[in-house]
Amino acid sequence: MGGVTVPSNGDENCVIARAVKDLPGLIEQHSEAVYELEEVLAKYLKNPDNLPAARPTCKPQKHDKSIPKGMKVDAIDYLYHRIDGLEKKIYHIRDTVDSRDAEQYGFISYPTISQAHVAAKAVGRKHIRGTTIQLAPKPQDLIWENLGRSKKHRMWNVMIGNLLFGLLSIGFVVPNAFIAVFLSDISRIAEVCHPCGPWGRIGATVLI
Repeated sequence: MGGVTVPSNGDENCVIARAVKDLPGLIEQHSEAVYELEEVLAKYLKNPDNLPAARPTCKPQKHDKSIPKGMKVDAIDYLYHRIDGLEKKIYHIRDTVDSRDAEQYGFISYPTISQAHVAAKAVGRKHIRGTTIQLAPKPQDLIWENLGRSKKHRMWNVMIGNLLFGLLSIGFVVPNAFIAVFLSDISRIAEVCHPCGPWGRIGATVLI
C-alpha cells in the first residue's frame, strides 16, 4: 500500500495473518461449552429456593480426550473446568501468535469506512508486487478456513458448489412447474382432488 497514492494520516493498522491452526476450533469449542453451561444452569437454577436433589450430569464433549467417552460427569463442574482450560489454551496461542509462520493474507484497518473505500478505489485492479487488494467483507461473512487454502483448492470448491447448485436448480424444475400450474388456476386443484379423479378417495377426503 506504500506504493499507492492514498491520503493518509498514518493511523491505519496493518496486520499479517499468522498460522494459528487450532485456534478457530478451540474458540468454537469454548463457545459450545459456554452455551451448554448456560443451558444447564438455567434449568438447574430455575427455582433457586427449591433446587433439585441431584445435580445435572452430562457426557464429555466430543473433542475432550481427557475423560473416557460415554462417561457421565457433573455437568456444572465439568463445563466450568472445560471452559477454563480452553481459555488458557486460547490465551497461550494469542500470546505466541507473533512467533508463528505468516499466512498469505492480511488486513489493513482504517479509522473510517470512507478511508477504506478511498484506498480500495486507488488500488483498483492493480496487483502491486503480485498481491490482490480488495475490500474485506464483515468478519462473520468470511470463510476463515478458505483464507489459508491455495487458489487451486478454492477453485475446486467453487466448481463443486456450482455443480451442486446446477443439479438442485434442474431438480426443482418439476415441482416449480406443478406449483405454477396449480397457482395459476385454483380450480385445477379441485379437479385433481375430485372423488372420481386420479386420487380417488384420498381426493374426496382432501375436499371434505
